[in-house]
Amino acid sequence: MKKLTTTIAALAMPLMMAAQGWPANYGGVMLQGFYWDSYNDTKWTNLEKQADELSRYFDLIWVPQSGWCGSTNSMGYNDIWWYDQHSAFGSEAELKSMIQTYKSKGTGIIADVVINHRGGATRWADFPTETNPLDGKTYSMGLSDICSTDEYNRESGAASERATYGPATGAADTGEDFNGCRDLDHTSANVQENCKAYTKYLLDYLGYAGFRYDMVKGYGASYVGMYNAYSNPTYSVGEYWDGKSKITSWINGTKQNGAIQSGAFDFPQKYLMTNNASNYGAWYSATDALATDAAYKRYGITFVDNHDTYRTEYGSNNQYKGDVIAANAWIMAIPGTPCVFLPHWQQYKQDIGTMIKVRKAVGITNTSTVQKKLGTKDYLLAEINGTNGNLVVVIGSDASSIVSNYIKNGYPGYKKVAGVEGKYSYYTNATVEGFAVDKSSGTYDNSVDVTITPIAGTKVVYTTDGSTPSAGNGTTITSATTLTFTQTTTLNVGVRSGSEVKDIETYVYDVKTFKPYDITVYVHCPEWNPLYFYAWDTKAILGNWPGTKAVQTVEQGGLTWYYQKFTITSSDYVVNFIFNNGSGKPQTVDITGINTDRYFTLGTLVDGKYNYNDVTNRYSGIENVTTGKAGGRTKVYTIDGRLVKVLPEGADIEKTVENLAHGLYIVNGRKIVR
Repeated sequence: MKKLTTTIAALAMPLMMAAQGWPANYGGVMLQGFYWDSYNDTKWTNLEKQADELSRYFDLIWVPQSGWCGSTNSMGYNDIWWYDQHSAFGSEAELKSMIQTYKSKGTGIIADVVINHRGGATRWADFPTETNPLDGKTYSMGLSDICSTDEYNRESGAASERATYGPATGAADTGEDFNGCRDLDHTSANVQENCKAYTKYLLDYLGYAGFRYDMVKGYGASYVGMYNAYSNPTYSVGEYWDGKSKITSWINGTKQNGAIQSGAFDFPQKYLMTNNASNYGAWYSATDALATDAAYKRYGITFVDNHDTYRTEYGSNNQYKGDVIAANAWIMAIPGTPCVFLPHWQQYKQDIGTMIKVRKAVGITNTSTVQKKLGTKDYLLAEINGTNGNLVVVIGSDASSIVSNYIKNGYPGYKKVAGVEGKYSYYTNATVEGFAVDKSSGTYDNSVDVTITPIAGTKVVYTTDGSTPSAGNGTTITSATTLTFTQTTTLNVGVRSGSEVKDIETYVYDVKTFKPYDITVYVHCPEWNPLYFYAWDTKAILGNWPGTKAVQTVEQGGLTWYYQKFTITSSDYVVNFIFNNGSGKPQTVDITGINTDRYFTLGTLVDGKYNYNDVTNRYSGIENVTTGKAGGRTKVYTIDGRLVKVLPEGADIEKTVENLAHGLYIVNGRKIVR
């Protein structure tokens, strides 16, 4: 109900919120719904399936840049097409469906707006000419719209293109150079017209709720202000990684007619946590973060990690290395708008879900006040005001006599409503009730353990037979309870208040049999000697960059193939690769989502990295799930020869196989990938 009230209030005051950068008194929470190479987790269809659950917690979800970048292995930061909205994450229809589904549940989708730079369609600077379906107009950009300081004008690799088409003739860059695509000249009236039309299209045609502007260091802040004043998003946040003074200067630089047009990520607060991971008292600063500054907390979007800071394979040292639960508990307690990172949500869903529910119950907003009361290396105690009461947060242990006595004497009547010993504790005088479920609906291998945790001793009723919980139907609990499901089960959970059961949530756990299996990845690359396999799942699994030197070979089809074996341990486990010639030498683009035998050869060089050719069908006989009808009694076997299903004549082969657990199967004598 709290979220619904917040949403209605936001809709009731459009004139007050319009083009003001970020709403004041905003109590919502944002999710960054992706990480590097999250091609499976962040598919639009996959996100849409999670709408019921995610919309219970998150008011905004930031997703990757959704335009086509010329590759299904792009996270969207080498944008090429602005009005062709199919990408590595799905089609335009799937994108619009996902956005609309969340909108119907009160959750807005935030677009990643990449307009600092743009890539060429087939060469350095051939931007496509496109028609905007919102206004029916045709838009294009050329060499006069590229900054004269761009590397296109000086790199030897672009010499022949410059000789043929000419140099970039735009003005000098109004920000920092980006080496990778063409820096757009935002002083150009044509670039401005393109960006205005594009941002309006994102809102009014695709249905996005607001913007996350990428790399705003790369061009003047006034241009973000210009585009927002034109397109009028309710939410806008810029990525400006630096100290507080520079970020606040950027925020002020977005002003149009005296009004700030964009918020910014609170990198200063992130740095306080990252640089003091074992010194909790240093996490609070009255001067060095947006969240604790009265003038800027409204515009500060706090976070623990994002897709860039979390990525360590190329030597980044910005990942938060301390206690992740404690860090999320801090940003969830203080002013600003918290943005939860998807891997943190996936790993600590129950803990973070509880934090979100407490924050909303207390009524903490982006303009609440926070005061530090105690702080040492081992703990930090702060008080935050909310619209429904106050919250006392302890980061670290609350077991010391100093902390416990301070709470007992300073906050009589406050109740501990959430916490993990040694990590964080929440105390409040507000009424908090609810529960958290630690597993999402979805498909699970063999069995799934689901923990229901009532918040602050709330009476919670659940059923596992699909029926509706009531005072007379279901099991009532007041403390954490773990259930194990070994077959497909519908779990309904609700809050019991007297004879009423309210806030019922439904979870469906589809349990399927899965047996681990081995795969082999083969590479034929005589161009590179030596050849290295760099591989990762959630971490590097063949050593740090550049990985492991390939030594095992096999002759097949008249070619020599290097190979590496891996074990697929679950139906959603995948391996990702980069093949390379050694540190500082040529490499391929990312090859992601591998869970079957695959054969690769080297492709063409594009923007400094090589594409790859997947020639699996030519050399393995493995085929994708087949379509058509079964003839006679068609048998389906596992790769190790176990009969798993007999299809009657006329059965739909594709639907039947897709209902099986992920793996390799033999159907009609052919290998089939599921």
